[in-house]
Amino acid sequence: MIKITLQFVVPAGFIKGDYARLYSDAGAGIIDYDTPVDNRLYDLFPAGAGIYGFGHAPFGRFRFGHGHAMRAIGFGRLPFGRFPFGHGSAQITATHKVAAECGDYKYAFRTYDAAGNPQS
Repeated sequence: MIKITLQFVVPAGFIKGDYARLYSDAGAGIIDYDTPVDNRLYDLFPAGAGIYGFGHAPFGRFRFGHGHAMRAIGFGRLPFGRFPFGHGSAQITATHKVAAECGDYKYAFRTYDAAGNPQS
């Protein structure tokens, strides 16, 4: 049994109640979006995470975020700005156990609004 860990950063634009589900191809090559790998709903706005990541809050649109002063990289554009701290409201981590010891597996998170409608 192998445990696979997947992570993705939630982009801005999701609101409270939006969620994601994890899907897989089970090693068959085409992801089955009709059957999630489990019944878990991954909250895209956990514990009131907020809409803006620190690097994209309104002040991040000025010198502090983009670093035009002295031609330096701005605080919102430093390497940590590429992770949830800078770009998203949350980071989602999912784990899934695979029975086979080898093979190629594809996974995808599909996002839904609070009413259960798939989002693109």
